Amino acid sequence: MEHNGTEYSVVQAVAPRGWKWTIHLPGRNPKIGRSVSRAMAVAAAKAAIEKAVRGKIVKPGTSKPSLGGI
Repeated sequence: MEHNGTEYSVVQAVAPRGWKWTIHLPGRNPKIGRSVSRAMAVAAAKAAIEKAVRGKIVKPGTSKPSLGGI
């Protein structure tokens, strides 16, 4: 699946029960999480993508990523 141009996957886990999500960020290690339902796993994956995208914003004239308005 894809959200904002970033690939992610959601699969059902056997043990422990639940759903496992993985986001695949270019140039980074995959980020993995678990949720109790598929809908929650999709929402968590999308939230992790949003957080990662916000963290990659670089303000003009700086070399460090912005924290997205924090």
